Amino acid sequence: MDNQTRAQWADSALSAFATECGMRDAGEDDETIMGDLLADLRHLADARGIDFDKLMRRANMNYEAEIQEEAEGHD
Repeated sequence: MDNQTRAQWADSALSAFATECGMRDAGEDDETIMGDLLADLRHLADARGIDFDKLMRRANMNYEAEIQEEAEGHD
């Protein structure tokens, strides 16, 4: 899989969130929607006893590795 596919998956999740919250109908832009989704994910992490900052560090490491893999021509 490539990073374009990963971005498409994220776009599907973002669209579902925006629709569920009525943010698309309200004309909110993607940056606002993404920020709200991240905040809500943090609320969910709190509710489940998950360290959100740890998740973000892991996500950043995954992102960097995926960018590097693509740059090196690995899928």
